[in-house]
Amino acid sequence: TREHFFTYLKNDFLNHPDVTELNAVEDALVPIISFDFRGVSIDLLFARLAANTVPRDIDILDDNILIGLDDATEKSLNGPRVTNMIVKLVGEKTFPNFLIVLRCIRRWAKRRGIYGNKLGYLGGVNCNILVAFICQLYPKASPSTLLFQFFRRYNDWKWPEPIMLNNIQPNPPDLAPLDHRDIWTQSGNPNHCMPIITPAYP
Repeated sequence: TREHFFTYLKNDFLNHPDVTELNAVEDALVPIISFDFRGVSIDLLFARLAANTVPRDIDILDDNILIGLDDATEKSLNGPRVTNMIVKLVGEKTFPNFLIVLRCIRRWAKRRGIYGNKLGYLGGVNCNILVAFICQLYPKASPSTLLFQFFRRYNDWKWPEPIMLNNIQPNPPDLAPLDHRDIWTQSGNPNHCMPIITPAYP
């Protein structure tokens, strides 16, 4: 439960000698415990599924997992759902090159002080999607070619044309009307000047 997450688990972390800089934000849009573990920064999100037990082989990409969830849990699941979908859409053979280019783009942006959603710039998931899109266009290209194409393509991109890794998925056919989600459309969001659409809801 949320209570266990922010009491017992939090106390376990506080008492662990390798955990430092712990910060728990229970009332955030996405409930989170942030901490450093042996110098590695970790964001641990809370998600409460509408099930009594969670199977080990749970398919987090199955949209039926969203049935009966609160908004906070939906947002907590968004990160891993998008990450898993990107791995799937980029492809196993291209994924190592994807990681190399992504590290380069993040390092480039951080060194110029233009990285992070909190500061109004592109953040982690935005960079993931932008790099994945280039990998989809050039699946057999080397990392250096992908890096070149990243800057060339986005320099000439006709915004607000959206960046999408797949077609926007409709609500699952067996989803109850009360559980239907709002789906992004370009016509319904004319003021979005730089739409980068996640490949999995939300």
